Amino acid sequence: MKKTKILVVYTKNFKPLFDNFKTSLRNQLDLEIVERLVSFKNVHTEFKFKSESWYEAVQTQVFEALEFIKNEVEEDEYFIISDVDIHFFQPEKITQLIKAAKGKDLIAVKEERDSSINSGFIIAKRTKAIIDMYEYVYSQLQIRRSNLGDQDEINQYIVEANMDIGYIHRDFAGMGKRYSVKKSWIFFHAINTRTLADKLNMISKVQQQYNKL
Repeated sequence: MKKTKILVVYTKNFKPLFDNFKTSLRNQLDLEIVERLVSFKNVHTEFKFKSESWYEAVQTQVFEALEFIKNEVEEDEYFIISDVDIHFFQPEKITQLIKAAKGKDLIAVKEERDSSINSGFIIAKRTKAIIDMYEYVYSQLQIRRSNLGDQDEINQYIVEANMDIGYIHRDFAGMGKRYSVKKSWIFFHAINTRTLADKLNMISKVQQQYNKL
C-alpha cells in the first residue's frame, strides 16, 4: 500500500506539540509522517505569534515544504502539509479528505471571514502549479512580512493563478475556540493562540470536551 506523506516542520521548543500530533495520528498504516525538526538560525528570546521567531519559523517551514515537494513527492501524488498544533480525533478518516481532494489543486479549511483558506492543513497534488505556488510564497517571505505569513501569500497566489481549490467542511475540522466541539471532527487546529502553553492548554480542553460527547 502506498502511503500518503504528511510533512510536519517544527522547532525544538514545539516538541511537545509534535509529540501530541504524532500520538493522535495513532500509527495510521496509510500515512507516513515526514518529520522535520529544524533549528533557528538566529537567537530568539520570545516565541509568540508574529514575533521574530514566528516569522523565521514560517519562512523555514515554507522552504522545507518546497524541498519536500520537489524531492520526496512524485508527480501527481497527493500529500499533506500540516502545522504541528493539530490534534487528530479520527485519523482513520483522513483518507476521506484525500479522496475529496481528487481533481483539485489543493483543499484546506475555509476561513470564516471570506473565501480564503487556512494554510495550517493542506492536502495537495504535486504539480507544477503547486511548486510554483510555494516558490512564489517563499520568495515573498524573503522580502516582506505579511500579517499571517505564508497564509496571506498562499491565498493571494491562489486568486492570481486561478487555482482550482476545494474546502474541508467545518463539520470535519475544528478551528480555535469559536465553535462548539463536534463528534464529527477529524482534527482540531489550535489557532487564535500566541504561545506554546496556550496551544497545549486549548488542545487539552478540546480533548476533554470531545471525550464527553
